[in-house]
Amino acid sequence: MKIIPRLHITAGISLALGMLICAAAAAAAAPAPASCKGIFSGKASQLEASNMQAGWQLASPDGNLTIRAQAGELVLQNHDGKTAKLGVMAQPDLTEVLWSADSRYLAINTSDGGAVGTWEAKLFAVDAQGQPAAIDLSDITQKISKKTLRCKPQEVANFAALAWVKQDLLLLAEVPPHSSCANMGQILGFRVALTSKKLMKVFSEKSLRANRQELLGCRFSKQ
Repeated sequence: MKIIPRLHITAGISLALGMLICAAAAAAAAPAPASCKGIFSGKASQLEASNMQAGWQLASPDGNLTIRAQAGELVLQNHDGKTAKLGVMAQPDLTEVLWSADSRYLAINTSDGGAVGTWEAKLFAVDAQGQPAAIDLSDITQKISKKTLRCKPQEVANFAALAWVKQDLLLLAEVPPHSSCANMGQILGFRVALTSKKLMKVFSEKSLRANRQELLGCRFSKQ
């Protein structure tokens, strides 16, 4: 029987492990497909380190209002130059914004814990003077979170706005990508009528990817 020196075996294992680690690191660092946009929403305007340095701002569709970064937070500015604080931090790569087509509503997707989350959709109704009023959908999101997540211990889903549909909003719920969740990473969509705060329809992940893939941001782009 031929005996293989232990040094050669150890070196071979080390080389193989090194190659696996390098491959995993490369996969994690691989850039998102060039065709994708946004973080959660492919229709959102994303705050990035590059555009923050240039003075990030996003005008409403009617041109009368502007949301912009100021002293590390987001503010809403009207045509007279007056600003109103939104209570949302301006975090590069952790914040994205969607105006409704009629400029009456604003959605901001933001995280309080890095890329993993927890993510939340901050929603506002905006009057003609640029004064925002927060819209609370916690009754709906709590029910969806409780029904969707299979986590031990129980966790909270990530939520984000995907697109405006007239005065309704299409949102996404994501099971946190944690090993404590049996269905980690699963997503579903749901449409809410903001005027009545009524849940109109729920979309499975299969339905979202088959019929609304263009609304999904780089986080959910097909590789």
